[in-house]
Amino acid sequence: MGLMQMPLKSFCAITCAALLLILVMHATPGLAVMYKWVDEHGVTHYGDTIPPQYQNRANEELNKGGVVIKKNDPALTPEQIKARDQELAKHKQITDEKRRDAILLGTYSSVEEIDLARDRNLKQIEQVLTDTHARLKTVEEELDASRKNAAAYAQQNQPVPDSLRKNIELLENSKQELEVAIVQNRADTEELRQRFDADRKRYIELTQPAPAGEKK
Repeated sequence: MGLMQMPLKSFCAITCAALLLILVMHATPGLAVMYKWVDEHGVTHYGDTIPPQYQNRANEELNKGGVVIKKNDPALTPEQIKARDQELAKHKQITDEKRRDAILLGTYSSVEEIDLARDRNLKQIEQVLTDTHARLKTVEEELDASRKNAAAYAQQNQPVPDSLRKNIELLENSKQELEVAIVQNRADTEELRQRFDADRKRYIELTQPAPAGEKK
């Protein structure tokens, strides 16, 4: 019986089976992997698996036809890992410095602009510091008055009202928060000065040549 006489159902079944066989035949070689490695004596070995003592060495994976499909580098020693990490850190530092330099040169066109930006930012912080000192003075005055009021109740052997006690507690907390804010503002001022000083120095290094005989 020819193909033209074969029932459609049987023909489809045979066609599907043939396609499946082709897929299996093409997939099978990919599953057969051999390994190639060299031992400590320089002798080359081949096998389906790598002995445990050689798994950290360089090796190659080959397909059924002997073609290298993957190369595996040897495992790094602790010293090599340390050297690699140091090199990566050095590279990152250089990259970060280049990026900061580019931002610095793109932000300012002269040293005077850096000075103006510094003074403007310092003025803003100083204004915040002045306002904080003023609020602290007000809180301290209110707290002093509230404490005197509470002391007057105590001298008359009368209980201090809850509202007065709560007000004193709130004022004490506000006083403490403002004092912390003042310390932080002063630290911010110093950090800002140092940052602008560093930017100013670096800008000069990037834009002005060093005197003859002087190394940067």
